[in-house]
Amino acid sequence: MIAKWVSDFRTAGPDALRPKWKGRKKTLDKYKEIYDAKPVEEKNVNTSAEIVKELEDELLKLRIENIFLKELRRLRLEDEVKMRERRKSSTVSGRRFKLKDLLSYTGMPKVTYMYWQKQADRENPDKEREEKIFEIRKENKDYGYRRIFGELHK
Repeated sequence: MIAKWVSDFRTAGPDALRPKWKGRKKTLDKYKEIYDAKPVEEKNVNTSAEIVKELEDELLKLRIENIFLKELRRLRLEDEVKMRERRKSSTVSGRRFKLKDLLSYTGMPKVTYMYWQKQADRENPDKEREEKIFEIRKENKDYGYRRIFGELHK
């Protein structure tokens, strides 16, 4: 018990050893007489130039990161044709390096690289079906998947 008092005193000071009201308040007046409520001290916010400079630097880094992620998203959403052109141009520059070296740098297994290269060259087998779905969707914008499915199988 004494060890707890010592640790409370070290963490919160002499206020930690003062008696605290336990249980339900009887009345407001008696409570005020027994336990004087001390006003809460307002903490001063440090607005020194050093902290402001750190916050501005952090804000700049976050803005740069935000712009970078938006650009990355835009690049991912480009057409299939542009992605193929990029892939072809990257293979041209890749001829200067061995594939093994490039894959070890990126940490990508060779099997994964070959799989995605094969997928990029492959034509979409459901292209006709997708075009039909898009046509049905153009004609009937409020159709859900069940109605579209029904239209496909008519």
